[in-house]
Amino acid sequence: MNWENIGVLIGALGGLELIKFLVNLLVNRKTNSRKNDAEASGAEAEADKKEWELEEKRIADLHESFKIVSEQLQTALKNGARKDEIIEEKTALIRKLNDKIFELQNRLIAKEQVAASKDRFIDWLKLWHCSKEKSECDNRRPPQPIPMRYDPPVEMNGVAVKE
Repeated sequence: MNWENIGVLIGALGGLELIKFLVNLLVNRKTNSRKNDAEASGAEAEADKKEWELEEKRIADLHESFKIVSEQLQTALKNGARKDEIIEEKTALIRKLNDKIFELQNRLIAKEQVAASKDRFIDWLKLWHCSKEKSECDNRRPPQPIPMRYDPPVEMNGVAVKE
């Protein structure tokens, strides 16, 4: 191959521009390598920055959600505390009323016992009591061959019943 053919070949491939390119490639290969690395690092840094901003936005959204849930929880706790107070008030009222009912039932039982004792005493007086001597009580109905003993209840002996 002679120099003419080499010149034609170089001219066909781009001429002076090819020579400039080859010289530039040989002289600036470290610089070009650093530029490519810098561009890659820049693109990677930009991607990391976007990812970081996205994560910060997610964290801010989570903080906002946490704040809302915390406020709802506080509201629910306050409502629950108020409901507990109402339940305690109602429970105290129910206990007070139950005590009153118990007291009234005891008083009713005592009154019914007194009334029953008086009824028994009245029945005894009607059927079995006779102030006459035994010889004069032959006409008694029903006949009482053996006198029946009646012990009046404590209430009838002068001891007052608590009301």
